Parts: sequence; C-alpha cells; structure tokens
Amino acid sequence: MNRPAVPDRPDPNLADPDLADPDLAELLDTVRPLASVFAEAGHSLYLVGGIVRDQLRGLPLESIDDIDLTTDARPARIKKLVGPLADAVWTQGERFGTIGLRIGDVDFEITTFRAEVYRDDSRKPQVAYADAVDADLARRDFTINAIARALPSGQLVDPHGGLADLEAGVLRTPLDPLVSFGDDPLRMLRAARFMARMGVEPEAEMAVAISAMVDRIDIVSVERIRDELVKLLRTDDPTAGVELLVRTGLVDHCLPDLRVVSPTAVRDVAGHGDERALNRLALIWLGKTPEEVSAAGHAVRLSNEQVATVRTVVDAVHRAQDAYASGSSLAEGFGAEAVRRIAYRAKDHLAGVHAVYRVVDPDAAARLQEEQRRLEVEGEDLSDWSLPLGGEEIMALLDLHPGPAVGEAAASLRELRFREGPISVARARQHLLAAATET
Repeated sequence: MNRPAVPDRPDPNLADPDLADPDLAELLDTVRPLASVFAEAGHSLYLVGGIVRDQLRGLPLESIDDIDLTTDARPARIKKLVGPLADAVWTQGERFGTIGLRIGDVDFEITTFRAEVYRDDSRKPQVAYADAVDADLARRDFTINAIARALPSGQLVDPHGGLADLEAGVLRTPLDPLVSFGDDPLRMLRAARFMARMGVEPEAEMAVAISAMVDRIDIVSVERIRDELVKLLRTDDPTAGVELLVRTGLVDHCLPDLRVVSPTAVRDVAGHGDERALNRLALIWLGKTPEEVSAAGHAVRLSNEQVATVRTVVDAVHRAQDAYASGSSLAEGFGAEAVRRIAYRAKDHLAGVHAVYRVVDPDAAARLQEEQRRLEVEGEDLSDWSLPLGGEEIMALLDLHPGPAVGEAAASLRELRFREGPISVARARQHLLAAATET
C-alpha cells in the first residue's frame, strides 16, 4: 500500500527546536540518514526516550551511541528500510515491535508506535500497534518521557506538557495515574527512581494512586522489579524515592527490609554504580545472618556474584563490629590482627565494608581505617592473602600425603599471617616444623 508523503509544513502542535544547541545538532546529524530513508518511503520517524529529555534538561550528551526512535512503520517494513544502511540488524525485540541496528559506532532501536498493557493476571505486557505518535507517547510512563522530536526537522512533539513539567520539576503520568499504573505497574517503582535521580516531585494524585494500587506490582516479574530497585539504589541520593516506597507501602511488595533503615542512612552509603547499590543492600540486610542474606538476595533475583558480594560485605562488617566490641576498652580501637582478619573476610570488597561501617558506627569505622592506613604505610598489602608455601611444598616439608592435614597446616600459616603480618618462606617453614614437633 502506498503511503502519502510526510508533509513539509510544520504541525501547529510542534514547538520549534533550539537548533543552536550543538548537542542537538550533532544528534540530528547522527539520525539524518535514517530520517531521510523513512521520509522518502512515506513514514514518520521520531526521536524518543531519555536522550530527548536529557538534551532538553541541558545535560551534555557526552556520547551519542544508543538512540531510541519510533515510527508508524511495522517491524517487517523497518527491517526492509534499514537493511541497506545498517552494519548489523538484530530482531530479538521484533515481537514487541522493536528492530535494533548498528550504523558505524551507534546503536539504534526503532519501535513501531504502540500501546502495551498488562492483563490482570499477566507478568508480560501485551503489545498493540498504534498509527499516531500521540497514542505512542500517551502509553509512556511520565510526561517528561513523553516528548519526541520529529525527524528530520527536530521539532518537538509534546502533547502532554512534558516540557513544562520538566521545567517545573513535576512528575506526572500522561494519562490518569490509575490507568497508567494499571497498564504497567512497574511505573510505580520508576516514579521512585525518577524522584531520586532528577529531584522531581510527584503530583498528589500519583502518590494516592500508588497507595491504592500497591498490590498490582505483584504481577510484574521479580527480575524487572530488581532492575528498578538497583537503579534506584545506584542514584546519588535515593532518599526521596525510598520515602515514596515506604509512604505508599510499595516497599512491602519489593524490599520489606528497607523499612528498618532510615532513608538518610541509605543515602550516606558511599560507592559508585552497581557497587553502591550492593553496598546499600548490605546495609539494609545487615541484621541478617549470612544464610539469610543469601536467601534475601536470591529472592530479589540478584546474580550469584552479587549475592556473594553483599554477603561478604555483611560478614566483614559483622567481624568489625565484634572485634571493636571485644576490646578491653572501646578507646583501643582495632589491633593489627583484627584489621587483618577483617580485610581477609572482606576479600576484594574492603571499600564496601568501610562504606557500610561508616554509616553504622562512624567513630569505630574511623579507627578501623586509621589502623588499616598505618599497616599500609608500613608496607603491608591487605589485599594479598597468598601463603608463602603451597600445598605441595607443605607436603614435602612435613612428609604428608594429600588430605585434611595439608589443609590444617595451611590454616595454621593463615593464622600466623593474621598475628604477625606478611611472613617469609623461612618463617613459614620454621612455624610448621615447630608445630609438627609439638604434636
């Protein structure tokens, strides 16, 4: 079927773009080849997503290498149009209306206008195609994300007042929040993340709607909930988002243990990216045993590696708390042996231990770091826990065969390392021979 050509005259609902912005000019240049192909074929094409929002916020687009677009063309048509231009095409999202491609160093995702909703009992959205960009924008989570730029002109399409909300710092849904959250309940969690990330305030109706619909989140997969929680906990200051989760009761369906920690304590845990999110989970789960930490981590579908990280940090903080409390007086702080044992427990996550411990007990954490720095200044590497003698060397020295006795000898050397610090081969041999003589 032949489609009418895209008109050259501007739509009266479109705002003029600020083409003087060099980031916008570069962005439009990057998408121009695709825009030309779609326009020549009689299809509309729009820039959408965070890149539009962030450019309007005045944030520098440091790398334009991942671009979202939407179009009236159906997936089969998209593949045909982009094939001659693309260096690679991937179709994993085709059943959801999305075709991915790469041109040079830039990845694009082009999605047919759509509206997706959850059935009452479904964890997966149903996808229905739409024929107009306004319908596509109405199905997006918030008005500040429901802004598009028409291509190739770059003119803004903002049917729901997203730009005004962006300038006012207001978080609103394009449709009634009961409808938007009913269509995709994960948006309730996204609201918390956007509050934390962008400092926006939700309109009153939105918070009321979340409180009324918290049970609806249970139809969303645990993996999608985990991803949103991790994104929230990665932000510089998750306080506002955490407070929304607690105030609305959403936290009880996602991360109940978060209720036992103050939002400001969560904020004060240091770190970067995913490391910071895992450190904050360690704080939230600090009252649990290692086994309970593992169970909690697996319940929210953390990877085995992530669970191990959180468990390691929790275990090492417990060790620090016990060591500090067991001194003859708290003023003594930490001895060298205690610091070594804590560092050994922490493995590669000593920075995470400090990040959590500083929030739990700032004075004790300061004493721990002070003693750690002293040892490091003296030349001790608290990340190197290799032993001067390996298993074969231990067996040769003590005339042993493979078995528990070899492990016991290695453990004895580890204890010596805790007490004395780095040990030489000669000192290790002397220690093992003396111990063998005693037995």
